[in-house]
Amino acid sequence: AEAKRRYALGEFNEIAAKHLTTLAQALKHTETALTMADAVEDYLSLGLQKAKDKHVGDKLEKLKLDEMQKYCEVFRKYGLVAGDLIDRKEKRLAGFKHFLKNLEFGSAMAVDAL
Repeated sequence: AEAKRRYALGEFNEIAAKHLTTLAQALKHTETALTMADAVEDYLSLGLQKAKDKHVGDKLEKLKLDEMQKYCEVFRKYGLVAGDLIDRKEKRLAGFKHFLKNLEFGSAMAVDAL
């Protein structure tokens, strides 16, 4: 009976050791899976951050483009106003030249009349 009990106890210890080994491996695989899950979470977080940064970068580029378009429009208006002022000045100058020509002609006639 004692030998039978020792044999049963030995089988039990052998099975228990296998279960302990299996549990240790399961624990190790669980830790590995958790590490992988953390790595995947970090990777997704990094990807999300890069996507957000790109979105923000795209928004900034659009804002820069909008501002450049505003500046271009302002400078276009300045160019139109400057062109208009130049035209007005040229017309005034032409009018003044015409006035001087008439004054010179009038002066010549007055000198001839004397």
